[in-house]
Amino acid sequence: MNSPGFFLLSQIGRLAVKTLPTLINVTFHVKTGARFLIAHGVCSHSRAHDPQKYTSACSKESSYFLKTSQYDLPPLFFSGVLANYSETEIVERAQKEIFIDNLYRAFVYLRFDGEKRMNRTIENLKDAFGGESQANRRYLAFARKAENEGFTQVAKLFRAAAEAETVHALNHLRIMGQIKSTIENLDVAVSGETFEFKQMYPKYLGTAKQEGDHQATWSFDVANKVEQVHAGLFSKAVEALRNNKELAKTDYYVCSVCGNTVEEMAPEKCPICGAPKPKFFKVT
Repeated sequence: MNSPGFFLLSQIGRLAVKTLPTLINVTFHVKTGARFLIAHGVCSHSRAHDPQKYTSACSKESSYFLKTSQYDLPPLFFSGVLANYSETEIVERAQKEIFIDNLYRAFVYLRFDGEKRMNRTIENLKDAFGGESQANRRYLAFARKAENEGFTQVAKLFRAAAEAETVHALNHLRIMGQIKSTIENLDVAVSGETFEFKQMYPKYLGTAKQEGDHQATWSFDVANKVEQVHAGLFSKAVEALRNNKELAKTDYYVCSVCGNTVEEMAPEKCPICGAPKPKFFKVT
């Protein structure tokens, strides 16, 4: 027999499926207790109709939800099916009415389809942000080259396009919700820089050395050292804000050869790449 909790949820759900499928697709997220209640209720319902066919699958389901609910995963409720079949098979089984309860079939099909669309859009935004960000840097490099070759108007065009790509990238980043409070943004910066100098660049450096690519080795090496500097500067800012203090006012100078970033004044010689003082520029 159906549990009272599941019966109530199923009645509410049937009405929602008829009237608000989009709402179910996009917003129906529940916490651990409700998630397990529905999983348990569906299993009970299935066993009442065909115990031999569904007991094994529901046992897997209960175990699956208990295991994953701590991560607050999207509520894709199913009789052990999603754990064992591809997306196409899941949709086909829903369409062929393999699930016994009508609400159950409709909910799985609609919620799964909606979640899939949402995830794809987020991934597209991430990819677009990466592409636009790279285009900005690439066009600025092209502008420098055009300027050096005397093509001033072409250089201006590249810089204009670079500015436009920045607008696009910032739009994508904002829509993804990745521009937060300054303290949160600083935390992200520290995490990113730390990952780069502790994990990413050491790995890249090892490969470049192994393959004998000396230019790439140099580029990875100086970037690795500068990212460590950046992590330190960002950490200093985090500490100041967490202590409700203003970050001390200072000027920043960047080495145009390796990117080394220093406070107050440029050194006579870059400690990372050895470039002379004139190679540093002041950040305005």
